[in-house]
Amino acid sequence: CRYITDGTSWDGFDVTLKGVSGTYAPVRTFDVKSYGAKGDVQILLDGAISNGSHTLVNASGNYTSADVGKIVAVAGAGTSGAPLITTISGQSSATTVTLTAAAATAVTAAETQYGTDDTTAVHACSAAAGAAGAGGATIYVPASR
Repeated sequence: CRYITDGTSWDGFDVTLKGVSGTYAPVRTFDVKSYGAKGDVQILLDGAISNGSHTLVNASGNYTSADVGKIVAVAGAGTSGAPLITTISGQSSATTVTLTAAAATAVTAAETQYGTDDTTAVHACSAAAGAAGAGGATIYVPASR
């Protein structure tokens, strides 16, 4: 184990050092993936959907049936140009999915983000970190791939 005296991160392991009778106590690190987070968000930059439509097309998409049920956000496709945030309810092809909610605004070349809703896993990790007690804790959220 390597300790870093300035409290910076090294290989995803954050520590702070405290002098306790000449010993060092690291801060516990909690990884959200250990609590079930998938961290599988994909970002596409070519989303197209018509006003009132449930059909989202991304020419660069690589959708599969495993994406059904994942949360999706389409920039500008919601009410008054807000993001449309809904779930994928069906997959027609690698480039086309059906959304649970219809778009309120037509968009083209829109940023589209989709992935597993990791809210429950992040909350569980946060609760565990909060219960860590004296010395504190670090919640580690790895980059999405």
